[in-house]
Amino acid sequence: MREPGPRVARASFIGTPIAERMSQVTLFISAVSSEFAEDAKQFPDRVSGPGDYRTYLRDKLTGPDVCAKVQEDFIAGGVLTLDKLVLYLKECDAVIQLVGDMTGAVASDVAVESLFESEAHLPRRIPFLATPADAAILGVSYTQC
Repeated sequence: MREPGPRVARASFIGTPIAERMSQVTLFISAVSSEFAEDAKQFPDRVSGPGDYRTYLRDKLTGPDVCAKVQEDFIAGGVLTLDKLVLYLKECDAVIQLVGDMTGAVASDVAVESLFESEAHLPRRIPFLATPADAAILGVSYTQC
C-alpha cells in the first residue's frame, strides 16, 4: 500500500498540470478477457449488458480526476505486459476485480520469471508459489498474477 502524501508524477501524466497529477485517482479493472470482453451481438446468450464490461466500466469511471485502465492498455512494446501491469499496480489506488467462471490465459514462463526477479517478496507472501516452476505447475493465469 502506498504511503500517504504527495503523489509522484508518472510518465503517463507528462503534459498534465501538477495540480491534476497530485489529485488523480488510479484504478485497474481486472477480469478474464474472454469472459468479460465479449461482443453482445456475437454471444447474446452469454452477454446481457454492454458487451465489453471492462472497457465499458473503464470509460464510465475515467474522468478529470480518475484514470482507469484495463490490461489491453498495456500492450507489450519491448517490455513484457505483466511487467508494465506490475509497475502500474504498485502505484494504483484500487483494483476492481470482475470475478467469473474462468481463470484466464496462463502467464508465459518468461513473464512469470520476470515477475519473480522483480518481486523478490513473492515466495514470502505466497508460500505455495516459491518459484516460477511452482507457478508453471499450477498454471497461474495473468489474472491471478
